[in-house]
Amino acid sequence: MSRPPAHPRRAIVLGATGHAGSAVVRELISRGVPVTAATRRASPPPNLAGLDIALASGDADDPGQLDAWIEGHDLVVDAAAPYPVWMFRPTVAAEADPQRHAQSRTARLIAAVRRHDATLALVGSFTTLPHPGTLRGELEPKLLYRSHPYFAVKETVESMVLTAAKTGLPAVVVNPTAFLGPWDFKDPSMAFLPTVLSGRVPVTVGRVVNVIDVRDVAAALVTAVWTKRFGERIPLSGHDVRMDELTGLACAMHGVSPPSLRGSSRASAALSYWAEAAFGVFGRPSPFPALPMLLIRYSYPMDPSPAQRELGTIIRPLSSTLRDAIDWYSSIGYLSPRS
Repeated sequence: MSRPPAHPRRAIVLGATGHAGSAVVRELISRGVPVTAATRRASPPPNLAGLDIALASGDADDPGQLDAWIEGHDLVVDAAAPYPVWMFRPTVAAEADPQRHAQSRTARLIAAVRRHDATLALVGSFTTLPHPGTLRGELEPKLLYRSHPYFAVKETVESMVLTAAKTGLPAVVVNPTAFLGPWDFKDPSMAFLPTVLSGRVPVTVGRVVNVIDVRDVAAALVTAVWTKRFGERIPLSGHDVRMDELTGLACAMHGVSPPSLRGSSRASAALSYWAEAAFGVFGRPSPFPALPMLLIRYSYPMDPSPAQRELGTIIRPLSSTLRDAIDWYSSIGYLSPRS
């Protein structure tokens, strides 16, 4: 395998229409790298509208699709790694056996990247990092980890990529905490700020989480590729903030009332888990998936890692992240104009 160039000549972003993917597309463009956006969509959604990109439509699970996409690119950014949101969706092929699907997709992606002598950059998860639980508090993170397929799938994907890096694959893995910011275009019922600011979340919790601007994640990922930080997990953190403070700040910015009730994150996680399980027994999706509350309960305060500091990424103020995110959601009709 030839050594990757210092700067990519052309990049392809898998999952380019997602929140992280669209931010990476813009970051690469800002650094003068031509970008191909790979997506299942036939046309660019609003978060890619007007950008100078090549659009590659298709499904990564189709035979030969990854090779067809990657040919001619020397950087592959995977912002579409398997992400099981639901615990019980046997009718969705990728979620009927999410672990097996993740292993198969990752193996095919690694093989395709190798065949085309490209570099792989993966947007991972903070949940694969060592949890700083005390002896007394170690049991709950382990139970949470085993309670939902999301956690094991993320660990599987990252471990496979890092194992491949040990045998010569130039691979970068970044592990951001929860990210917010503009250009999110997921279903509004699954997006944190639209659900909170539309009054669909009556209860908030006091759990401390760490949030980072999606644009800072993209900048750090591209810098890690530039500086060839291959074969290691790179934790990316932003601001430690209590969930009730975060929702209160966002509601004040948008001119709406914050949730009127405050509850326990442990109780809320348990309730959402068992509610989803109960709906699953009857073959129906829960109105609120358990994963967001499980991730909140799994969260913890986080300082910037040595690797993050070495990358030199400047972290935006939380207020700027929230303001820009609210303006974005308003511009695409997910939120009403500010009061």
